[in-house]
Amino acid sequence: MRPEVVFEDDDGGFHVVGHGGLIGRLGSAELVLRDGRISEAHAMVSLRGSALHLLALRGRFAHHGKAQTELRLEPGQSVYLARGLRLQVREVRLPEQVLAVSADGMPPAILAGVTSVIRRPDVRVVSGFDPDAVACFWNHDDPWLVRIGEADP
Repeated sequence: MRPEVVFEDDDGGFHVVGHGGLIGRLGSAELVLRDGRISEAHAMVSLRGSALHLLALRGRFAHHGKAQTELRLEPGQSVYLARGLRLQVREVRLPEQVLAVSADGMPPAILAGVTSVIRRPDVRVVSGFDPDAVACFWNHDDPWLVRIGEADP
């Protein structure tokens, strides 16, 4: 199952946007909004750890009357992409299982976005790409890639 969020617009239409899905004017966006106040790639839905977030890209959005650049998505929220252009979060769907990495003496760590395994001063998993890591994991749409040391993924 792909992580996804179900939005409802003010006209009663439902829109499903998955992890990595764009919201904007681009025809290739998962949620196309034909409104001049909306950027081509206005926002993106992204899996961050164990939650879906809405990330501002070329535009901002508001939640509870405050401009936001990132918002953890939860059912019942109202997100305003522009004045009078509201999306309501109806459902957040997360998979029951996710990929993780583990090693002796270390609890499993969920792979989310880009994840690095470092060895010094002790073995641990950190978010982001570390060029000196013993391993780096990242997703490329559905498949995950791993780079061991300096080898090609």
